[in-house]
Amino acid sequence: MSYTTYDGLFNDVLTAYKGAGTSVDCSVGSDNYIRATGLATALWGLYQRITWTVKQLSPQTADDDQVIQDGADLGLSMSGTETVADLLTAILAKLRNPPAGGNTSDYVSWSNGFTYNNKTCYNCACYPAGYGAGTVVVVVGTIDGSTSDNSDVLTALESYLLEKGPVRPAEAYALEPAVASIAVSITMTGGDATKAQSLIQQWMGSLAVGQSVYPEAFLAFCYQAGAVSVVVNSPVSAVIPSKYGIVEASSITVTAA
Repeated sequence: MSYTTYDGLFNDVLTAYKGAGTSVDCSVGSDNYIRATGLATALWGLYQRITWTVKQLSPQTADDDQVIQDGADLGLSMSGTETVADLLTAILAKLRNPPAGGNTSDYVSWSNGFTYNNKTCYNCACYPAGYGAGTVVVVVGTIDGSTSDNSDVLTALESYLLEKGPVRPAEAYALEPAVASIAVSITMTGGDATKAQSLIQQWMGSLAVGQSVYPEAFLAFCYQAGAVSVVVNSPVSAVIPSKYGIVEASSITVTAA
């Protein structure tokens, strides 16, 4: 049986005692009542422990400490300002894309989490034959701990990718994305403008390399924040990054009408 409350478990235990015979005294304070209380308490502790253990079996339901351990088991680690949520995303990506002989997902997996000189690569995208037959291009969307010059970690990643795969490519290239910068300006009536701005900021920060941005996405976040009407002042049309590009927000302004 599955129990969601202690009272439900205790009532079943007490009912079992009562079922032993019509003459069994299970009134409050009786020996059988006290025995039922002790047994139910012990069983409840076991149920709670089992429930917690089952949660740890999946990274999606596990506690933060277990997520960090699951990441370590897969060669992924917390570093810099990366959050547990970011680590969970990396774990799920690796589990859902097992090694496949050096295909696109392999290069993404090998690149995400690559660290050199305390700089770690995240949000990577792979373009097979990006610079011609036999080449592989990896665009690193985020370099945690980055400085103005990230050529060292990119060069190290290129060397790493050349040796990593079962079939060595003719050349491997690691690039930072070309940034398409946009100013987001929105006017909304009703709802919580601060919440809408926070939702948009989180979403913009999670954009993948090559992902386009449509004004309709901003409408959705504003309505989620309770707006009754929304006007997207900027951008007014889809923003489509270049082949190796990423869209970033130079500013996000949500104003209540």
